[in-house]
Amino acid sequence: MEEAHAQVFFRQKSIERNATFRIPEVYHAFIVSEGGCTGRGCTYIVMEHIEIDFERTVSDEQRAQAISELISIPPPPGVFGSLSGGRYRHHFFRDSQPPVPFSSATELEYNINRCLAWYNSVAGTQDKVDFSNEPLLCYYADMHPSNFPIDKHGQLWVIDFDQTGVLPSSFMSYAIAAHPKKRLPVHIRKTIPLPKTSNLGPLGRATYLIKVVCNAFDPPPLPNNRTEADAESPRTD
Repeated sequence: MEEAHAQVFFRQKSIERNATFRIPEVYHAFIVSEGGCTGRGCTYIVMEHIEIDFERTVSDEQRAQAISELISIPPPPGVFGSLSGGRYRHHFFRDSQPPVPFSSATELEYNINRCLAWYNSVAGTQDKVDFSNEPLLCYYADMHPSNFPIDKHGQLWVIDFDQTGVLPSSFMSYAIAAHPKKRLPVHIRKTIPLPKTSNLGPLGRATYLIKVVCNAFDPPPLPNNRTEADAESPRTD
């Protein structure tokens, strides 16, 4: 249900701020259980119909403008991760979902750096992330053009709020720079107002580790019985 809550939030705020795009109104949302004891199910969202003009394609400039307006929406006070308090999604994580709902930037930073400590011990690097000076902002991570349809009247819409929430600003910078499909050209990305960050390189290496090596943020033992603190310094042997 997190996606439905996020869509309602972004729609309300975009209306208040006279956004250049529209977001479909949510009429109803419900979960159909798969049965058994798994507690899993499928979420269905009943929303406003859009008469999409499939002959028109959103421009890179329109996408960048919509993203700029979305991330300019102030996060609700005290919120980290999900806008509704549940699980949140971002393609940085394995299967786009953190293994646990980290509740603060400090907690997320610590666990990412645990994985990077293992990488540092192997590669002789000093990678680490630092979110201490970054603002939290509302992110919209799935920027595929299909999520920005244009209707029969030429109106731009934004749909698919599955990968949204509140995280340190470098996660939005990472989403823009490393989106798996249909990335924005570099000169267009630069028009999106985001703070400069030195975390993109470490985040790029961390996402590989998290998805391939460090299942559930649980890195393998450090080589040669080295500690996580040792791993912050390059190897000399």
